[in-house]
Amino acid sequence: MYVVMGATGRVGAAVADALLTMGDAVTILTRKPNGVDRWRDKGASVAIADAEDVGSLKAAFQQGRRAFGRRHRRPGDALGA
Repeated sequence: MYVVMGATGRVGAAVADALLTMGDAVTILTRKPNGVDRWRDKGASVAIADAEDVGSLKAAFQQGRRAFGRRHRRPGDALGA
């Protein structure tokens, strides 16, 4: 089972779609429950968690053996504008 963060965005969605197309089990990790029905319709599980809440992340990641995550840059980050 893969746990995919950011599946409501462009990159995470492409990763989740590719994994599901290959027949892999996928759990979508999101902080907002709206808009996830399309993933359930495709056969993915959904876990609600916030990237800044360690407890919710631990619970979500325990559902999988592999994870994909991508962090967005925020203004003022050391890496970008």
